[in-house]
Amino acid sequence: MTLLQGRNGLRGKSTRTGQRGLAPATELVILFPALIVLLGVIVAGARIWFARSVVTDAAYSGARAASIERDAGQARAAGRDATVQRLDMRGVTCLQTRIDLDLSGFRAPVGTPASVTEQIHCRVSIGHVLVPGMPGSLMIIGHGASPIDTYRER
Repeated sequence: MTLLQGRNGLRGKSTRTGQRGLAPATELVILFPALIVLLGVIVAGARIWFARSVVTDAAYSGARAASIERDAGQARAAGRDATVQRLDMRGVTCLQTRIDLDLSGFRAPVGTPASVTEQIHCRVSIGHVLVPGMPGSLMIIGHGASPIDTYRER
C-alpha cells in the first residue's frame, strides 16, 4: 500500500476498486447489450401491435363493405375484397387467411336492427413481423362489425 498526499491529509491507495464503482468503459460493455435487447423487445412489440391493428382494421373494413350491399351474395364478395385489399394496402402478408362473414342480418325483416360481423384469422410469418429470416408464425385474429341500414330494402 502506498500513501498519497490529498487535500485532507495522507490516505492509503489500495489495489481494489474503491467505492467509485467500475470504469465507465466496463459499465458500457455490461449495459450496452442489455439496452440493445430492450430496444429489440420494444420494436418487436410495436410490430406485433401494428399487425394486429391492421388485421382488426381489415375486419372492420370488410364488415362495412358488406353491410352497404343489397343482398348477402354481393355482401360476401364485397366484404372479402375489401378485407384483402386493406391487408395488401397496409403491407400485412398472411400465410393462411380465413375470413368468416356473418351475413344473417340480411335475412332480418326491414325495420329490424341487424348487422354484419367479420372475423379474420391471419397467420403471419414471425420473420415478417419481428426479425427478418426468423422461422415460425403467429396467428392474429381480428373482429369487426357494421350495422345494416334498418329501413333499407334487403
